[in-house]
Amino acid sequence: MSDEAKTPDDKTMLDEITSRCLAAPTLRTARVIGRSYDRALAGSGITITQFTLLVTIAKYRPTSIAQLGEWLDIEASTLSRNLAKLRNSGHIERPANEGRAQELVLTEKGISTLREVYPRWLDTQQDLEARLGPQNVAGVRSRLTDLRTA
Repeated sequence: MSDEAKTPDDKTMLDEITSRCLAAPTLRTARVIGRSYDRALAGSGITITQFTLLVTIAKYRPTSIAQLGEWLDIEASTLSRNLAKLRNSGHIERPANEGRAQELVLTEKGISTLREVYPRWLDTQQDLEARLGPQNVAGVRSRLTDLRTA
């Protein structure tokens, strides 16, 4: 069967896409949530993407930039741009003495920024969880994991 034979009329096609597509509402929700965190972090010099990078670097100590990108499933250009901003602002550095050219660590400024913004992040996190409802938080996290790993 050809692709033309499978394609319904435009109205039917558009109705099906808008009623079934997971991408559009997922992207929209991600933007709304991201803006909530970005508003909370305003004035700190970092975005929620950069906050996530700082937390991941501090907690897991990735041995390469590629590993960091893989863990966060972040596009290479977005990762490079945000890491450059964090390096230029003094939040992260590459230790010279360990021989791993791509390893990243937080500087004192990086750690102090996380400490500074943590209460604002927590307020936003608790607000989003309250809006979702405590009974739904674990389920949403589980479903998001299911979709990422499908």
